[in-house]
Amino acid sequence: MQSFIIVLTLLGVFLVKNVTPQVKSKADALSMTLSSLGFGGVLYGFSVSGSKGWGSTEVLISLAVGFIALGLFVWRQLTMENPLLELRVFTSPSFTLATVISMILMIIMLSAQLLLPLYMQTMLGYTALKSGLMLLPGAILICIMSPIAGKIFDKIGARTMVITGISLTVISALLFSNLTEHTSYTFLMVGYSLRMVGVSLTLLPVVTSGMNSLPPALIRHGIPVNTTLRTVAGSIGTALLVTIMTYSGGGLKQTGDVHSLIHGMNVASMVTTGAAVVALILSFFIRRKEEIPAEIPGRASL
Repeated sequence: MQSFIIVLTLLGVFLVKNVTPQVKSKADALSMTLSSLGFGGVLYGFSVSGSKGWGSTEVLISLAVGFIALGLFVWRQLTMENPLLELRVFTSPSFTLATVISMILMIIMLSAQLLLPLYMQTMLGYTALKSGLMLLPGAILICIMSPIAGKIFDKIGARTMVITGISLTVISALLFSNLTEHTSYTFLMVGYSLRMVGVSLTLLPVVTSGMNSLPPALIRHGIPVNTTLRTVAGSIGTALLVTIMTYSGGGLKQTGDVHSLIHGMNVASMVTTGAAVVALILSFFIRRKEEIPAEIPGRASL
């Protein structure tokens, strides 16, 4: 793995070229501190809530510090001349819609990558190798489908693709909402692969659609905002789903009661299904053709 990362890093340094004008800017130390405290505090609070309980002082303090820091971070970004994250991109309804859908998709994708191996190893007795191999076809499919999805997007636009892709993720989530101790390896592999096909048909088109709705001057701000929120949503969402699974299953320490653990897994899958349905409903509000505005009011210079 380390060798693979080194090779990718070297390829990126020598082969990836800048395609947009470079603008020199100074990072705001206070903004970076507030964002670290905010996102870190919220993520930590959600992560440990499953083991320590929502009423734990540690959880409550962590969440309180996190949300307060995030509030201060947002206030600072809106009052700075050169913010770390230009939050006024959210004055574009299409960008906001695309960002919310992409955040839900990240939760759906990452939760499967975490919960399914946990289910297979803890509840079905598979080895880490076998549970990892179960994910392999889905990973291969998303690599194959992503460039194909880009070409389809150029021809038909985002709306139809996103609706189709999210529909597949809803079906996949439903399949994982009724797991048992006898669920087959093939069933899990096919269900996960179906989800990855749905994500590959959806994620790139919806993000591109959101970026296309921004005026050119704001695209360089929209990319980091969308990427940041997708990453944070994926982290917090998976932590929350693990917490739901733990509580619903009576605690992962009770390894003898496989039925209760599987029940927790099914409850987490039903929550994932609900999130996928919300994303599907939102996808119908994606415009068939975006009209790029000349500018977004609210800041004299970007």
